[in-house]
Amino acid sequence: MIQKVALSRTVGETYRICIQSKTPVIITDVYSVFPNLKKWDLDYASRKIAEKETVVLRESTEEQSGGWTRTVMRTSEYFKRIKNGFNDGPLMYMAQQNIEDVHPELLPFIEFDQLLPKNIVRQRILWLGPGGTRAPLHMDPDDNFFIQLMGVKTFHLFSPDDTPYLYANSPRSNSPELSQVKAYDIDRAAYPKTIFANAIKVDIKPGEILFLPAYWWHEVVNGPENSISINLWCHTKLIGNLNGMKQLMPKKIKSALLSLLHFSPKIH
Repeated sequence: MIQKVALSRTVGETYRICIQSKTPVIITDVYSVFPNLKKWDLDYASRKIAEKETVVLRESTEEQSGGWTRTVMRTSEYFKRIKNGFNDGPLMYMAQQNIEDVHPELLPFIEFDQLLPKNIVRQRILWLGPGGTRAPLHMDPDDNFFIQLMGVKTFHLFSPDDTPYLYANSPRSNSPELSQVKAYDIDRAAYPKTIFANAIKVDIKPGEILFLPAYWWHEVVNGPENSISINLWCHTKLIGNLNGMKQLMPKKIKSALLSLLHFSPKIH
């Protein structure tokens, strides 16, 4: 069972509760503190995001692409396509866009001073995409405040303690932060050790924030509707994350050695 707390108007109070919990927390009553977040839908986003070229993910059938390839398009064209439901082509996803670098014009509209101190935030990331898309099971080395603005996202969560059972180091990515397991539909025959992992499933709705501590595994699935989210990656508090680091350390060493073996300097 995930703890739920109402967003406090006292600066830093909710952040303190989340960090001390060392486990995921759902933050509710967000609109009572940040009422302007109610405005976020595709029309509002299309007015606030400046016209520019940006990189989006495009659905692909090529096996080596992992289901997506990158393409560049105008933001106005992207909003036109997503509003039309991508009826005339493949799905596209404005995913993992660093707001400071790509959409700095959004910064005045996503101030969260009452949630957490500014000096804690490392990156502000925008996710804007169609229903039904999925981010594979992975972990991040930073604390994460995931703010849902439009649509519903389903999170499948696993503790760092479950790392030995999640088949990290996918052949496609050779990464200790990426699992081979599809958490929404686990193939127990292919991945028998997953029987020892304890999954937590939670839906995050507009006006809610999910606090996800560093090193917690998560797979994210968009609901049937279009979705807009912002996540705040924060500088990780070392205390409380040592277990996740311990579980991943052997794989990190292995990956580092493999990268050295495959390194070939460029000839100029």
